[in-house]
Amino acid sequence: MDVRPAALMIADRPMKIAIISSVPCFPTGWGSQRRILNLVKALQRLGHDVWFLYLSGSSMAKGLVQAHEAQLGPGRFQAGSGQGGVLKPA
Repeated sequence: MDVRPAALMIADRPMKIAIISSVPCFPTGWGSQRRILNLVKALQRLGHDVWFLYLSGSSMAKGLVQAHEAQLGPGRFQAGSGQGGVLKPA
């Protein structure tokens, strides 16, 4: 009987996972932000390579971008606008 967590049984090797959201991980003042951050951390603990694409119509403060990059790693966070079907830097 296999007793590994269900998430590990889905993939026997690390996966590259992109999370696309209109809600950022930081600041973690709201429940939705905390939930997304907890999902990111859980996937990372399982050994997966997690990328985060934040879709918004407005720009993000530099400190918040740095907080996302600190959690995800360099180059694994992108913020932009998906208006018109094209990703444009926010």
